[in-house]
Amino acid sequence: MFNAPDSICSTSKERTDQSVTISFVLLSTYKGPLPSHVGTKTSNTHLLLFVESGKGSICIGEQEYRLFPGRCFLKPPGMTIQTVADEGEELTVSELEFSGYKVTSVCEDENVHVVTEPFCLPVSGELNESELGQAIRNLCERHENPGDRDLFSSHCQLLSMVERIWEANERWRGNENLKAVQHTIRLMEQDFFKPLSREMLSKEAGMSPSHYSTVFRKVTGKSPMEYLAEIRIEKAKDKLLTSNARIRDIALGVGYASEFYFSNKFKKMTGISPREFINQNLGKKLLVSHPEAFSMTQTVPSRVIGLFVEDYLKVFGIKPLVQFASGGFQQRYLGSFLREVRHFDPYESDFQAIQQEKPDIILLGIPQFAEEGRFDRLANIAPTYLFENPVDDWRQTLRTVGKLLGKASEAERAIHEYNQKAEVARSILKHSIGDRSVALVRVYADGDIRLYGGPNGYSGSVLYGDLGLRPPPLVRDLIWGSSEWMKKITFDMLSELDVQCLLIVVDEAGRQEAWKMTSSEQWKSVPAVREGNVYEVRSDIWMTYGLHAHCAKIDNVLAALTSEGTYRTKV
Repeated sequence: MFNAPDSICSTSKERTDQSVTISFVLLSTYKGPLPSHVGTKTSNTHLLLFVESGKGSICIGEQEYRLFPGRCFLKPPGMTIQTVADEGEELTVSELEFSGYKVTSVCEDENVHVVTEPFCLPVSGELNESELGQAIRNLCERHENPGDRDLFSSHCQLLSMVERIWEANERWRGNENLKAVQHTIRLMEQDFFKPLSREMLSKEAGMSPSHYSTVFRKVTGKSPMEYLAEIRIEKAKDKLLTSNARIRDIALGVGYASEFYFSNKFKKMTGISPREFINQNLGKKLLVSHPEAFSMTQTVPSRVIGLFVEDYLKVFGIKPLVQFASGGFQQRYLGSFLREVRHFDPYESDFQAIQQEKPDIILLGIPQFAEEGRFDRLANIAPTYLFENPVDDWRQTLRTVGKLLGKASEAERAIHEYNQKAEVARSILKHSIGDRSVALVRVYADGDIRLYGGPNGYSGSVLYGDLGLRPPPLVRDLIWGSSEWMKKITFDMLSELDVQCLLIVVDEAGRQEAWKMTSSEQWKSVPAVREGNVYEVRSDIWMTYGLHAHCAKIDNVLAALTSEGTYRTKV
């Protein structure tokens, strides 16, 4: 720690005819651990705090915030502050303490009188300036007994930092112009698909078009139409990744009458075409709770919860703190890897059980896990990531998990080995069954019969993609070209299932219904049934996704359809 000199290094934040100057003085710095509980305290100085490591909570005045690595907070003079570390956590911070002054110079005759009074920066709470952390570290890491030039440099850096914080805050502080701009932004977000113009938006704001553009740019840093284009392109990205709609229809849906204009605009703003965006991003779309709290360049998390992501964790040899299990479903195929790992049902919302595990990161592999407020509750425990489309491209999902856990190279190696395994299996199957068709049927607990095999999804991507097997016409007619992985079929439709090799999954509670199905005349008319080429496979392998699940699927197919039933390769 070091103390600032009595002199004031100042900069003109605002200068009037009365020669008023705003100045800030660096008083002390600190870098190191905090006690697990710092009681409520008040000071007449500003405190700028950056979290280096650990998790906990902080109260500034009446407002409470969560503490994660990478977060930054400002406590103004006269306001209380209290920090509490989570159980078992040690908070390490970098802090700056500084004071503000308003200096007024008064000229009387030939004498100049200087009047100094305390000044409070009109900012409080969490700051979102991404570069503040390194700037705070730079000031804290200066030597114990700095020279005059070092002191001057430190104070100049402080003034620059305060200027940046102040300007960022002023952009969003309320006045009538700001409220009007915010109103039009809400309008853009609601009606982005409508033909909005600058003139229409300025009328909503109660300003002339030119004045509206000036105010809007001052508030957001962009023109109104640039801002609207960003909203539309972000909406388009979501639709490109979550629907099978044509690009022309997506363009119309986000407010562009011309597909050509939309594609040019998309490429100008993203650097790639809509089609290239789909190819590059399927499977890696994430909903992230605290992007600033977990950087891929910071400490790699070791305590991981990955609900329905356990298959990916096994690739990296990372045993999760709990494992997904719900409604009788368990990932039994992962065997000894999960044998001693406690079961957890996310739909029961036992957040205390999650908190007791003290995770560094939480990964959610099914969108429904985040519903009914669960995402926010989990995000208060640890940085939380939701994979919204993980099944569409499991390879890309594996790459994303690898990056989050510092295992990117291991992910690429595992994918390469899987591709080799699939290529060998594909060759064996081609020589064994030729182009005979293959399909997968599941009998649900409620008696429903569903035909699987969309090009994506749990099974179709392996059967018809990796292994190159031929789907029967009914799979193509019902599922291909749609966004669904499976379709419900009736007993009567079984007779239309012109397939030579059939895999069947039977839910345990659906055994009675399966018996009825296999006793029916419609079932007996299926070519695969007549030829004795029906094979029951396990639901925990075929109703999930991931490298290990897909390896097991390949092994199942080889065992069922070839004379190489004992063939295995290590992945």
